[in-house]
Amino acid sequence: MKAVAVAIMVAWSGAALAAGAGEAPMSVNGIVDALTPTQQSAVSNARPKPGVERGLNLANGTNNSAAAEPSSQMRKLDFKVEFEFNSATLLPSATEVLDLLGQALTTSDLKGYRFRIGGHTDAVGSPTYNKQLSARRANAVKEYLSSRFGISPDRLQTAGYGSEMPLDPRNPKDGKNRRVEIANLGR
Repeated sequence: MKAVAVAIMVAWSGAALAAGAGEAPMSVNGIVDALTPTQQSAVSNARPKPGVERGLNLANGTNNSAAAEPSSQMRKLDFKVEFEFNSATLLPSATEVLDLLGQALTTSDLKGYRFRIGGHTDAVGSPTYNKQLSARRANAVKEYLSSRFGISPDRLQTAGYGSEMPLDPRNPKDGKNRRVEIANLGR
């Protein structure tokens, strides 16, 4: 079966950690470090500074506590998760990556936080189909993490963005735009 590579995007201040070909594999501790807010970037209920964008949880259409934190301060991390072609079925190689993520999300450092899993596609195919596929893939990641690691589904929100927010806007059909994003939404 033909596989489609999907990156998980978990970012913080534009600094990204990546586990790609030829690099050391991402560790549970590396993921924990990347997703754990520091005192300086911890989510608060304070109003954002003028001119700073507010976040919006598109999964349920409501503002959340992460909205007060500028999106540029959200924790980020890239790594690959593979699905069957044109499908939300995880390939065996995906479970290796998601197992690291699941172990990290169940550590004492991250156990009290909520996360948004957002699916993204490239611009190949119709926008409507891509939005549906990205939502199904985000839900597949949520289901895997919930069933395998006992992570409460209430801690994991999902959103399907389709090709609306490409990682590489100059090349919207490039495969690097296919990814699943995970963001720490706070407690």
